[in-house]
Amino acid sequence: MKKTMIIAAAILFSFAAKSQGVHFGIKGGLNASELHGSGINDAKTKIGFHAGALAHIHTANPSWGFQPELMYS
Repeated sequence: MKKTMIIAAAILFSFAAKSQGVHFGIKGGLNASELHGSGINDAKTKIGFHAGALAHIHTANPSWGFQPELMYS
């Protein structure tokens, strides 16, 4: 029942969002990670990046919107 309500709400908002417009964009940034734990003697910081695309979907209510993203990290 809960899953059905979530799917129904998503479909309802997607129809409302279609009439309001969609804005596309890109995003990216820097990752810094370090592994800690027992048995780890040499914990070095690894530097990497993340990049992706996004779509900001406006709904009929100006206070609400969806922003699905695809990210590579």
